[in-house]
Amino acid sequence: MLEQRIQLQLVPVERLVLHEESEPQRVALLVELLRHSGLLRNPPIVAPLDAERYLVLDGATRVMAFVHLGIPTIVAQLVAYPSAQVQLQTWIHLLPHLSLEQLAQLALECGLIPREMSAEEAQEALAQRRALASVRNLQSRGFILEPSPADAGFPMLLRAFVHRYRQVAPYERISHQEQELFLRHRGWTAALSIAFPPLTPEEIRALALRGDPLPAGITRHIVAGRLLHVDIPLDELRRPAPLEVQRQWFQQWWQERLRHCRLRYYPEPTFVVES
Repeated sequence: MLEQRIQLQLVPVERLVLHEESEPQRVALLVELLRHSGLLRNPPIVAPLDAERYLVLDGATRVMAFVHLGIPTIVAQLVAYPSAQVQLQTWIHLLPHLSLEQLAQLALECGLIPREMSAEEAQEALAQRRALASVRNLQSRGFILEPSPADAGFPMLLRAFVHRYRQVAPYERISHQEQELFLRHRGWTAALSIAFPPLTPEEIRALALRGDPLPAGITRHIVAGRLLHVDIPLDELRRPAPLEVQRQWFQQWWQERLRHCRLRYYPEPTFVVES
């Protein structure tokens, strides 16, 4: 049965470990939405990290919103990681308001070295982890960013760089597959795309364990069988009760919800219209 393939568990928020930073603006918006709706619509996706803690694969904004609201527990969907169920990709950052020269200057301020390179060479440099990022304009002109030899580690440099351009220009987080469609719909005639090196689940777990997070909006975990529209009442998650009592309540609530709702599985790739 479909529901037997879904693992939902009520987890103390303090046991969740992020591998990426959260974006304060996105957290603030979600806090207001949660206050208004009173519901956790989509559970975050987590994986066991060690005997007590869980790695957040998707849902850092939701977790931090719960922290801000003072809600001690959250319902999460559990998956094995690494596994065939979870595919790890990276997002692209699109910046419409900066030139190559401006972004190169920001990179230099972070201790990074811009090196002009063709798109094909840049892709190879990313794959070989010789580049921290690849920057290109819509005419495919651009450069890679290399760390100076004596500089800090990969996550720290990446945090410094993303934080720096986020201070001066807004960016859109998009997938590699939707870049062309996004640009056509927005009608942008000038923009920079920033691509990041491929990562492995083992690297993600190691970063989380040592508390060395990536900046927000780098990793993209595609989860087969992701559960949406659960609509868990926040008032129940706020109630002071032992964890086992709360878990017993949630399992009863979940079984009751399944009896009154239709659980549907969509195996095909899907387009979603977002406002």
